[in-house]
Amino acid sequence: MPTQPSFEEQFKALQTIVEQFERGDVPLSESLTLFKEGMTLVSALEKELKETEQTLETIEKDFSKGNEPPIEPQTETEEQS
Repeated sequence: MPTQPSFEEQFKALQTIVEQFERGDVPLSESLTLFKEGMTLVSALEKELKETEQTLETIEKDFSKGNEPPIEPQTETEEQS
């Protein structure tokens, strides 16, 4: 199963699409494909941001109740992504 690109990789791909549109040299047929790809990236990025926000809110609530959130060490793979 292929691994999903990281948030940063997806964001970079979206930036590249935006730059292509800003240059204004993309043919109409390719514009439609890029637009769809961009919207897919936006949706994936928004989902990941929302999930991260919910995790942070949970940690914040636990911390405000006096519970220290468990610190999970990152594996080398997680640190590289």
